[in-house]
Amino acid sequence: MNPKIIFDFIEKKNEKYRLKNFLEKKPFLIKFIDNPEEGTQLSFINRYPKNFHYINNPSLETQISAIRNIHDVYDFIVGPGIIDKEGNSIPPHIHPWLNMESEEIQIELVRRDGTFIFYINNPSERVQYEAVREYPKSIRYIKNPTDDVQVKAVKGNGEVIQYIKNPSEQVKLAAVKQNGMVISYIENPSEEVQMAAVINNLRSFHQIDNPKQTVVDYFNKNKMGV
Repeated sequence: MNPKIIFDFIEKKNEKYRLKNFLEKKPFLIKFIDNPEEGTQLSFINRYPKNFHYINNPSLETQISAIRNIHDVYDFIVGPGIIDKEGNSIPPHIHPWLNMESEEIQIELVRRDGTFIFYINNPSERVQYEAVREYPKSIRYIKNPTDDVQVKAVKGNGEVIQYIKNPSEQVKLAAVKQNGMVISYIENPSEEVQMAAVINNLRSFHQIDNPKQTVVDYFNKNKMGV
């Protein structure tokens, strides 16, 4: 029997038997309270973040606290192996306990692990930016990253330019300035991009199919020992 039914019955006789009065000693009874006070929610989450789903109707602050305190953020992923009533397999998704309509919740998740952007539909530029800041390679999970997001990603790891379709000149420059060797991923790099690459890493000269004369001259002038 649901303990809440028992406590509700007893409480009518004596208010000291209210269910919430027993939470300190029996914290997991919180799952039988429909709308626990926010202070009660936060106290529980701080002690038992992995059992976040025991809290009904969590506040935004409670959800954020859970994300920040949980040891493995992937505990918020449901599946695989879940089958619906029709026998269809449900792909992995974020636990409905989290309000994924909230940009703040999305940001907290990608700040913990940038790859969570994979599970977010139509992330805002702000969410995209936070994801690539945490993990530059997460840009491969973003369908249409803005130029600013692309630049942020390649500044963190130039190699991610290989995941960017039709990068702008600005993105190319940012990438080779971070790692000159990634010019191998750039088709027909401009003279400016070539020069930026060899300045960063002289060995990147060998990755350029048709180096401009100024780039050849720079290489020859500085190639001693390369």
